[in-house]
Amino acid sequence: DHLTGYDIRLAILYLVPIAIATWLAGGLAGAFTSLAAVLSWVWIFQSMHPYTNLLYFYWEGAITGGTFLIVVLLLARLKKALERSDERFVTVLEGLQAAVYAQDSRTGALLFGNRQFREQFATHRPPPQEAGEFHDERAGRWYLVQSRPLRWTDGGGAVLRVLAISDYVIVERAEIEAGSGFTVLTGETGAGKSILVDALELL
Repeated sequence: DHLTGYDIRLAILYLVPIAIATWLAGGLAGAFTSLAAVLSWVWIFQSMHPYTNLLYFYWEGAITGGTFLIVVLLLARLKKALERSDERFVTVLEGLQAAVYAQDSRTGALLFGNRQFREQFATHRPPPQEAGEFHDERAGRWYLVQSRPLRWTDGGGAVLRVLAISDYVIVERAEIEAGSGFTVLTGETGAGKSILVDALELL
């Protein structure tokens, strides 16, 4: 502003440090940066403005400062909304019964692990398998693996993996002696057997 003069005003460039301060340090830091920017603007143009009345000049400075503060408020609210969205996402992952974890796609470093993952793999790590099943020798369990690439919060690539226990209940062999009045209800998974049984219980 000092070099270009009042005719070519570059007040919009003040928004760059204001936005950086707000995003990195919060709304209060953005407000102080806005105040410093307005004071600098007033100091530079105090002897250059064309107004015959100083009130008009200070009014323009107040409008500029108000604009800066509105930008600060919007950025602070946007950052808070994103943080809350991340918190809700983490809360959902923590409540899942499956083990969920995220790895850096380049280095393989662990970026996140939910409660089930921390409990089931506290002393070891599962193999970096993209899909299918694998057997955990230590726990004696089979896991069904599902993977999905995603972009992590720092902008880098990551892989989200979901490990669902696939052998929670296994009946290798069973013998049932059918007596008088014994009824068998069979069908494929999802055919509605449980719904029918629940309906009969209401009778």
